[in-house]
Amino acid sequence: MPSTKNNQIVYFVGSDSEATARLLQSLGIVSRQVLGGVAGLDQLRDREPGCVLIDIDADGIDAAAVFGALPERRAGLPVVVISAQAEMSAVVDVMRLGACDYISKPLDRNTVAASLTRVFDRLRDETAAYRRRQCALAAIADLTHREQDILRGLVAGRANKTLAHDLGLSVRTVEMHRSHLMAKLGVNSLARAIRLAFEAGLDPEAMSMAPAVSESA
Repeated sequence: MPSTKNNQIVYFVGSDSEATARLLQSLGIVSRQVLGGVAGLDQLRDREPGCVLIDIDADGIDAAAVFGALPERRAGLPVVVISAQAEMSAVVDVMRLGACDYISKPLDRNTVAASLTRVFDRLRDETAAYRRRQCALAAIADLTHREQDILRGLVAGRANKTLAHDLGLSVRTVEMHRSHLMAKLGVNSLARAIRLAFEAGLDPEAMSMAPAVSESA
């Protein structure tokens, strides 16, 4: 039987929270009720990553309103919808809005377990990618503007000589900046520096082409 780890969190929006909480607890999942319905979703902005489980049959719950009210940090908040509506159109509508899955009532333990296993696997991968990106962004933010220009040039495939010409620097100065930026990034190869730049979403076309005023730039 599919099961989930006890450090996984489901944020539940809807009615019959006690029965849902008992089912989730039996799967080793922490359940936290979102108070205030749609209006309460904003409180998830600063919460730990987790799955949002929404009962769209509950009074005052509108699927479109729910998805519109979710915080922008959607990578850490995948949504699973539960409903007694079995029509294909209802399923299509919530999937189009961005739901990861749709589970029909009455809730079956095995079905819920299988769905949440898939969702938490996806969440784990997305959370890891998000953390790598944040670490990469923080590392690149510590570089000087000129070092960032050099890194962008390297990502664009420019050789040291080409970078020196484009930026009005000597080849030796470019090599110095390159050495400094790799030390700051904590990498020992060009490939690892470029991979970190990709993880941060660094735009190689954003490189300043303004020549340096002096060799110390």
